[in-house]
Amino acid sequence: MHAAVPAFAAFVFVPALVAAAVIDLRRRVIPNEITLGGTAFALLAAAASSWPDWRETLPAALAGPAAGLGLGLALYAFGNLVFRERVRKAREADPDIDSALGPGDVKFLMFIGAFLGPSGAFHALLGGAVLGAVAGTVVTFATGSPEGRSGGAGMLSRWRTGDAAIPFGPFLAAAGLAYLFFGEFGVVF
Repeated sequence: MHAAVPAFAAFVFVPALVAAAVIDLRRRVIPNEITLGGTAFALLAAAASSWPDWRETLPAALAGPAAGLGLGLALYAFGNLVFRERVRKAREADPDIDSALGPGDVKFLMFIGAFLGPSGAFHALLGGAVLGAVAGTVVTFATGSPEGRSGGAGMLSRWRTGDAAIPFGPFLAAAGLAYLFFGEFGVVF
């Protein structure tokens, strides 16, 4: 946990990470109740744990969500610029897809940063990207080449053919958990 956030907050953080990952896998959305509510909880927990000197810990507590939000917004803009054509093709199959990185993922990074701090947000993004790349590679090999259609069924086939987007939230959650339990070392491996 980030130094400004008390350890008991992990009892909220871990279940929220798992719930967000499962919901994102099933519905391709990360609820605001988890991201925004969890961020507010982390900030309140940081203030409550340092009472009456909460004003001294506020800048440190705000650094995590600010870093997570900043990283998420930068990736959102970069992804939409670089993957513009791919997003357009995916939108033809599913009109709900509007960007390479969803706004829920951006807010999820803010939530992770609120609990794990700026370094945790960065490592969750980095680790999530690596895990997502590995999953994308596995999906491609399991279902055929990225250009052709395969006879695969279910989610693997839909992910590979572009008929469904691979949700990024579960990979962010896994990397966030690795950082929480193992630190920077856990995200590297």
